[in-house]
Amino acid sequence: MSHRKKISKTFAATISSQLCNFIFLPFISRLYSPNEFSQWAIFLVIVMIIGTVATFKYADAIVIEVNNEERTNLFYGSLLAIFISSTIGATIGLFFFSFPIALLLFLSIFGIGFQTLSQQVFLKNTHLGRFVTITFLNSFLVPTFQLISGKFIAPTGLFLIAGATTGYLLTATIGFLLIINGQYLSRKPLDKSLFKTLIRYKKFPLFSMSYTLLSALRLRAIYFFMHNIDPSLNSYYAQSEKLLYAPGNFMGAAVRPIFFNLISQRKIEEIEGQIISLLNAIAKIALPFMAISYIYSVEIINLFFGPKWMSMVFIFRILHFPAFFLLLINWLDRTFDVLDAQFELFRLEIIFVFLTLIIIAIVFLLLNKKENLLIIALTVNSVIYYCFWLWRLFVKANFSSIKFLKMLSVWIITILCWYLFMSFIKNSFDNFFIRIPIMIFGILAYAFFDKDIRANTTKSLK
Repeated sequence: MSHRKKISKTFAATISSQLCNFIFLPFISRLYSPNEFSQWAIFLVIVMIIGTVATFKYADAIVIEVNNEERTNLFYGSLLAIFISSTIGATIGLFFFSFPIALLLFLSIFGIGFQTLSQQVFLKNTHLGRFVTITFLNSFLVPTFQLISGKFIAPTGLFLIAGATTGYLLTATIGFLLIINGQYLSRKPLDKSLFKTLIRYKKFPLFSMSYTLLSALRLRAIYFFMHNIDPSLNSYYAQSEKLLYAPGNFMGAAVRPIFFNLISQRKIEEIEGQIISLLNAIAKIALPFMAISYIYSVEIINLFFGPKWMSMVFIFRILHFPAFFLLLINWLDRTFDVLDAQFELFRLEIIFVFLTLIIIAIVFLLLNKKENLLIIALTVNSVIYYCFWLWRLFVKANFSSIKFLKMLSVWIITILCWYLFMSFIKNSFDNFFIRIPIMIFGILAYAFFDKDIRANTTKSLK
């Protein structure tokens, strides 16, 4: 199967997952009250923060390892890590909530952790059908059992959580059965080599896991401080991110597993040209739509949120810039694992977190909580970080720094040209039905003549 078809399959699974959430949401929201949803939201934050690192990132190492016995050791090590993570979650539940919540935290984290582990096993063996099956089942079974729990048992917060937990566990069980059926692991007994393997891959729990946790905590800190400045500011920022970062999240979900599998099998120097070409293609496809979204921000907000949300126009516009760079790099983060450069990724995140906290402190203590200044400073910080992040990846992979600077310069010039072109069209034609065809024709003509776009839409990576 070509890489283009693989990406299409993962992208379709991601879209289907999101559609499931949208389809079930109206029914679930009519069963449970906002108070029940608030309990679920708190539970979900704990589960997602711990669940994303439940394997201590040893599961990611399975994709890189070529020896089957070593992969088996990493599998068992991941299982041990999942048990520890689930126990930590249950302990938090006992201290701050109740025994039923503690039990549900243990089971949910275990279920999510094992889903991640099974998907990495399938990815290593290029069984993409099973990989996307787990993705879809999780998004389908969780809301299904939440609906069943509320409809046939009781529409309380506890059963909303219990329904989700049932979905997580059932998906994990299916993943387990598929692993047994596929005979992916060696049948060697557990011995001392397990600990030797875990020590050899210690960078994954030390740095990759820490990087993921820091990223999650940084975002939570931003939301917390914005809520303290003004709850509506927090809502504007969160909703703008949700809308603008969606393409980047889709890109990461669709391309990351395929790309991770590819670079774990080949030397990264061999595919420098394809990576740069794909980066350029993604940028050049996204930039005209970014310009349209920026120019029509008022209309977009009115369409999605209504007139009451017009105050978020400034935030929505300025977040286009970090959203664009996140779209470019979101699928490349596993490259640091393949390059054995997890510490570099962790160090970059430490710097980013430190600068973010300094910006928040300055705005809070010295600038009297000026909202617009905070948004601008955080945006500039994010854009600089994402650019530096990409440059460090180029350095670590021994890619050409000249090509990176040239690529960045082309992106900046291109977005300025698109902004001027789209603004000219908007100001020159009052009729909406005349503007849109001209804009679409301009985008199609540009795509036809651009070599990077043609190269990546007419053939797959070799």
